[in-house]
Amino acid sequence: MTKVSELIGRETMALGSATKAGTITGIALDKNRISVAQAPQPIASSAVRNFDGDVLTFDEQVLSPASGDPVTSDPRGTSVLDQHGNGLGFIVDMTISTDGLVESILLSTGETLAGSRLVSLGSYAAIISLDL
Repeated sequence: MTKVSELIGRETMALGSATKAGTITGIALDKNRISVAQAPQPIASSAVRNFDGDVLTFDEQVLSPASGDPVTSDPRGTSVLDQHGNGLGFIVDMTISTDGLVESILLSTGETLAGSRLVSLGSYAAIISLDL
């Protein structure tokens, strides 16, 4: 398991050529799973072998994300709202499983939320399900 604070800034390496491909600058999420890592080109999560480790290794033979240019960002500092629009704080960090699943979200209030409650992450806010 790794944290977003450790993932952002991590070097990436293409497995086929064993060359550095850049540093991760942001991620895109599909609900509570990383779909793309930006480094500087988008790397589909299906190409990533493991989100943990000293470098993020990926198979460059796997196609890039199908949805065009995904919007990626560093989620730290993003406002967190419940589905009624009530503010819960800001994202301080997230723990990520080796396969890119958001396990937990640490808020500025000190509260930790289950990653499974993450509905969406956009440019304005992260939306959290009311269901525990």
